[in-house]
Amino acid sequence: KTKMSLNIGESESNESPTTAPEDLLTHAECERILVKACGMECKLQLIDYLLTPAENANGYLGEYYHLLARYNVAESDENKNLTDGREMHELRAFVKRVPQASAEAEKEAIFRKEATLYETLLERLRRYCE
Repeated sequence: KTKMSLNIGESESNESPTTAPEDLLTHAECERILVKACGMECKLQLIDYLLTPAENANGYLGEYYHLLARYNVAESDENKNLTDGREMHELRAFVKRVPQASAEAEKEAIFRKEATLYETLLERLRRYCE
């Protein structure tokens, strides 16, 4: 199996979060994360995904989760079913969201600034690392 990582966390929690993890990401959102993380010009088929709370990681500015997405890959010119004899790949990623239990305006503004940082500056840095 190929493992691709984005801000990997190693442990999982048995604690229940404010919102059930399966309600935090839709299948379509997970597919968008997968396409962006893989950055490939090929067909990706999301098989399944699991979102689990990160152990001892609930902080002042967010709730933290680990995402495990399993998927298949085909070259862009292939048309056959992606599940036929394909190797399964995994993506492990770190997911953060504004804590719903204490989503005060100030915390939410800081969270938006942090999200902008990830979307702009870190994306630019990533281009130079390739």
